[in-house]
Amino acid sequence: MDSIPTKFEELPNEILIDLFQYFDARNLFQIFYNLNYRLNTLIQYFRHLNLTFYMESFIDNQISGNYLFPFYIRTLIVGRAININLDRFSNIHYLKLECPLKRVLAQLNSNELPYLQQLTISHIDTLTTVDEWKSLPSLHILKVSRITLLVYKTILKACPNLISFELSIFSSDKSKLNIEPHINLKRLVIDIGDLIWPWSDHSFDSYLSCVPNLEKFHVYRSIFISKVTESLLEYDWLASKITRYLLSLHRFNFYFKIIQSHIYMKSDILCQIKEKFLNSHTDRYQSRLTTNKYKSRLEDLPNELLTDIFKQLDAQNLFRSFYNLNKRLNQLVQAFNYLQLTFHMNQSNVLKTNGEIYSFYVHTLIVDPWINFNLIHFPNVRHLTLNSPFPKVIEQLKANVVPYLEHLSVFYTYNMYEINLLHNEIFSNRFPNLISCELLENQTLMTIQKSTQSPLIRILKTKFINLSIYERILSVCPNLYFLKFSMHSSNELLPNVQLHKNLKYMIVDQSETDWFDDEFTLSEFLARVPNLEQLVFHRRNYSRNIIQYFEQYDWLASVINFHLPFIRKLKFHLYLSSDENVNGVIDKNILTKIQSDFTNVHKGHYKAQLEIHLKPL
Repeated sequence: MDSIPTKFEELPNEILIDLFQYFDARNLFQIFYNLNYRLNTLIQYFRHLNLTFYMESFIDNQISGNYLFPFYIRTLIVGRAININLDRFSNIHYLKLECPLKRVLAQLNSNELPYLQQLTISHIDTLTTVDEWKSLPSLHILKVSRITLLVYKTILKACPNLISFELSIFSSDKSKLNIEPHINLKRLVIDIGDLIWPWSDHSFDSYLSCVPNLEKFHVYRSIFISKVTESLLEYDWLASKITRYLLSLHRFNFYFKIIQSHIYMKSDILCQIKEKFLNSHTDRYQSRLTTNKYKSRLEDLPNELLTDIFKQLDAQNLFRSFYNLNKRLNQLVQAFNYLQLTFHMNQSNVLKTNGEIYSFYVHTLIVDPWINFNLIHFPNVRHLTLNSPFPKVIEQLKANVVPYLEHLSVFYTYNMYEINLLHNEIFSNRFPNLISCELLENQTLMTIQKSTQSPLIRILKTKFINLSIYERILSVCPNLYFLKFSMHSSNELLPNVQLHKNLKYMIVDQSETDWFDDEFTLSEFLARVPNLEQLVFHRRNYSRNIIQYFEQYDWLASVINFHLPFIRKLKFHLYLSSDENVNGVIDKNILTKIQSDFTNVHKGHYKAQLEIHLKPL
C-alpha cells in the first residue's frame, strides 16, 4: 500500500497547484518562491492562470525581493487612492482601480499597459476629464462609474477596439457633442443615476448616435413607487431612439427598479406597463423589461449573476449544459470570449457535437502527450501547452492558425525537423503577440537557422544552448527580461561581444550533468548581460572529492564581480550524491563548512544564498 503523504512537499503537483490558486499572488511568491527548484517550477507554471494581486495600501507598491513576480500578474486590483507605478505590471490583462489618483489615470496608455484588455474604474465623484488617455488600442472591456459626455467622447477615441462599455450618467445633462462613429462597440450598458421625473431621454441622442454597430443595449433606471402611475403608459421606453440610431441591435434590456416596491401597488398597472413596453419595440431585436422582483428560476437571474455562475463551471461542461437551450443562454455562453476558458485535452479527437463552437472560446489549451488534434479549432487560444506533441501538431503552429498566441510551452522528448522549423518561426517574429516561450528537449542543442527581431518576447526557457545560439537569442529578443537554459560547454570565441541591456533575471541549470570547471564558458555568457540583477545557478557534483575540491572553489565570485556590477541576488543550488552521505563521505560538519565558505566569499553588495540538495545517483 502506498504511504500517505505527511509533508507538504510530498503532495503531488496537481494538489499543490490547486492549493496555490487560493493564495494572493504576492503571498504565494513570498512564501514559496525560491524555497526549492520544484516549487519554483510550479509557481512559474502559473503563467497559465490568472494570478490576482490586491494592492490595498501604499506599502504594497514597494515590491521587493522578487523582480519576476509582477510579470506573472494577469489581474491587478488597486485599492482606494493608492499611488502606484503601473509599468511594473506590464503583462496585466485585467485592471481594477478604486478611486484612482489622477497620476494613476495618466498611466493608462499603451506604452505602460500594452496587453490591457479589461479595465474597471470605480469612483465617487463624476469623472469629468480623462485628457491623459491618448491610446489604449488593446482595451476591449471598460466599466466606469459616473462620467460626462466629454469623457465618453474621449474614451471612444482613445479605445478604438472597445467592445463592451458600462457607464453611469445623469439624464439631466443637457450637453451635446458631435462624436466620431465608433464602429467596434457591440455592447453598451447605461445606468441613469438620477431620479428626475418625468423622464427625459434627450441625453441618449449623443450617446447612441456614435455607436451604429451596437448589438446589445442595457439600461438601468429607477423610480419611486409614487411615480408609477398611468403616466408611464405614455413612455416609449427608448424605442424611438433605438429605431433612429441602433439599426444593428440584437437585444435590448431595460432594468426597471421600483424604490419602496414593498408598498402596495395595483398589479394591473405593472401589467399594462409591461404590455406597453413590448408593444413599443419591434421584432427586429429582442427586448425585455425586468423589474426588481424576487428571482425563482435560473433564467430569471440577470446576466451578471449568470456570468458569475458560469465562471465556476468547466468550459466543456458549460457548453454541454447550457448551449442551445435558448438564444439568451447562447449569447451568454458566447460572451465567454472575454474570459479565460481552459481546456485540458487528454484524448485524441475529443471534440464532438458542439466541439467546434466550444473550442472557439478556449483561451488556455493544455494537451497531454501524444494527442492527435487539429489546432485550427482553437483560433483564439492565448496559452498553449503541448506535451510530447506529434510532428503534424507542431506543423500546425503557425501565426495564421493561432494569431493571438501569447504564451507557448512545448515539451518534447526527442529532436525533430518540425521543432527546428518552429524555432525559426518563433525567432522570426511570426507570432505577433508572443510574450513568453518554453522550448524544452533534453537530448540535443537548440537550433536557430533563420531569425529576425522578436521584440515582444520577454520570457524564454529552453534546455541546451551554446554560446553562438545564446548570442543569437539575445540579438533577436532585445526586450528579453527572463532567460533559463542549460549551458553547453565549448571553447568557441565570438569576435564581437554584443551587450544585451534588458535581461535582468537568468537561470543556468547544470543539474543534469557534472560541472567540470568551465568558468570560462560561463564568463563568456555573463559578459553579454551587464545589467543582470538576479542569477540562479544549478550545479551537480557527483564525481569529485568534495572536501579537496571546494576548499579552492570561489563559488563564481570572481566571474560575478567582473561582469555583473548590478547583481542584487545570487542563488546557488548544489546537488550532491546522497549515497556519499550514507557512506560517511559527507557529514553535517562538511556541509556546514561549505555553507560558511560560500558566505565568506560572497560579501559584496548583493544577497547570496546556497542550497545543498542530496540526491541518489
